[in-house]
Amino acid sequence: MKGITGLVSAVVLGVLAVGLNWFYLDRKSREFEKVDFVGVAHDHPIAAGEAFRDDDLVPIPIPAAAAERLKYVAVLWSDRGTVIGSNAVQAYQGDELILLDDLKTPPPELTLGENERAIWIPVDQKTFVASLVMPGDKVDFILSRPHAASFSPGADGPTPTPAAPQGGTKPIGPFEILSIGNRLGKSNILNAAHVPQLQENVITIRVRMKGTNLDESAQELLDGLQATNYREVVVMLRPRAAEK
Repeated sequence: MKGITGLVSAVVLGVLAVGLNWFYLDRKSREFEKVDFVGVAHDHPIAAGEAFRDDDLVPIPIPAAAAERLKYVAVLWSDRGTVIGSNAVQAYQGDELILLDDLKTPPPELTLGENERAIWIPVDQKTFVASLVMPGDKVDFILSRPHAASFSPGADGPTPTPAAPQGGTKPIGPFEILSIGNRLGKSNILNAAHVPQLQENVITIRVRMKGTNLDESAQELLDGLQATNYREVVVMLRPRAAEK
């Protein structure tokens, strides 16, 4: 009886050992399994705006566990055909992964919904750094409000004095930026496409219609611009939403 019990125990331990062995080997095999992503070859530096060629690219192996998340931001080697012929949006020194964002091109035109409109707003370049702001960002605007005109005595009667701008105005917004001058995307993408940046002192914003009328914020903004004879406005950038 004791012999049978011992035999059963030995069999159970053996099966358990085999199971643990299999689990260990499976985990190790996953650690050694690799997924190839598109990278720039060590001896093929590429300048911004230069087109990728087939011999510029090499596979960069990444452990499979890390590749599960990386495939959403980098280009798989199996998809390298999407890279060849496109222009680099930045300079590469070699041994670098090519990211999906690096392959984006400027949208061909402004995109508006049926009840949306685009309005162009003059901005104060003394207080606005265009390169730090991107289409899609949300902003508020601060306008200078004029005082009521005053009158001073003159030989031919009271003479109106030009209205002086009034400070302390509350921000108006938020508004979504559609373009900064002629830029519909990131600066480096526009540069890679060899398109000069123009009119960075004008922002295009998206506004919404309620029937035949503008929404309240857009109407307030336009009323303020008209009251100041379209004086340049100050831009306040809102926090960008965290990427998921």
